[in-house]
Amino acid sequence: MAIRWRANAGNADATGRELRLHRNTVRHRIHQAEVLLGHPIDQRRMYVELALHCLEVYGSDFLTANP
Repeated sequence: MAIRWRANAGNADATGRELRLHRNTVRHRIHQAEVLLGHPIDQRRMYVELALHCLEVYGSDFLTANP
């Protein structure tokens, strides 16, 4: 969802319509992600976008892969 939220320039209404979620659900989930990150998503946008892109390309397996 965060990928679509970024693609929609942080617009919860547009993201909600695209994903068939209520805009408040989008806002709540983004807020939860920011709490887990310890900072607003936009504060370190490049790193967040890179991580989301890797997740999209490689799936969640890359999160637990051994180097």
